[in-house]
Amino acid sequence: MDRPPPRIAVVVLGMHRSGTSALTRALSLAGLALPPDTGRVWESRTIIGIDNRILTRFGLDWFAPGEVPAERLVGPEFADLRREAVTALGTLFGPSGHFIVKEPRMARLVPFWDLALREFGAEPRYVLAVRSPSDVASSLAARNDMDAATALTLWTDHVAAAERDTRGRPRAVSDYGMLLRDKSREVERLVAALALPLPALGAAERAEIDAFVSDDGDHVRSDPREVLATGVASVAAAVLYARMTGDPGSEAAVRTLAGHLDRCAAIPAMAALGPDAPQPLAAPRPLRTGRRQKAEGSEAPAGRRKRRDRTAAASGRGWPAGLMATVGRLFGFGRKSR
Repeated sequence: MDRPPPRIAVVVLGMHRSGTSALTRALSLAGLALPPDTGRVWESRTIIGIDNRILTRFGLDWFAPGEVPAERLVGPEFADLRREAVTALGTLFGPSGHFIVKEPRMARLVPFWDLALREFGAEPRYVLAVRSPSDVASSLAARNDMDAATALTLWTDHVAAAERDTRGRPRAVSDYGMLLRDKSREVERLVAALALPLPALGAAERAEIDAFVSDDGDHVRSDPREVLATGVASVAAAVLYARMTGDPGSEAAVRTLAGHLDRCAAIPAMAALGPDAPQPLAAPRPLRTGRRQKAEGSEAPAGRRKRRDRTAAASGRGWPAGLMATVGRLFGFGRKSR
């Protein structure tokens, strides 16, 4: 006798203030069960409690940057909390069908929850929710009075860990700007990308999703360039956001990235984004590095070159020779089309 297909657990992973609540609710309206103990942001209070206890064992809190060693999360040190998590999943979802769960702390704790969900009998499939790091930093500054460097480092910790720890798993990426723009069409795209066995959206479901996901003017999608302020944290976040959304930004932004790229290695979360990292999750749009770069490069008029060189020297934004090639490998652009 054939075994019935396993229940699917859609896990939404993203940094705080990244639109995970809107995305989770929108996907639930497509036919995924929510945990019964959620509040207005659709997060299970039970799962929040477990996640807080995990972070505490690492000496961390949700607002404290820091890498969580993946190998420890699946080791005997957390066997007690994993058993508790499996029991909690049974209480939360019981006999329900396919379900959805999100809690921003989970982004740094994927190995723990991946194993717990499988022990529970569900097959996890992941949605990596990303929002412009500059928007997230502004939101955290307004809500929590958090400084930009901490917010950007947290963003990088969460997004890099989620990307690294879901490699080889069924997953899709959703940019918050795309959700605000496409609404129910974005939900349909994610359902198809994850091969979720859900009924097609009807007119009523589309209308409900479109009405829920509203652009109230408080959530504006930023260009990746906007996060490129002075400091390693901002550059690391910009690199990762560009990598996740498949948009490396303008030539000027990439030149600024090149000037700081050697210092990005100081951030542990950036180790996953070296030249040997896998290709971007979304295909990058071609960067205009052809005729414009040539005009501004070695063949530019001497006066323009001198002004440009003085400006670069004064601002400290010069970059070592060869780093543009490294940036090209990082983003996967600059290859000649055939």
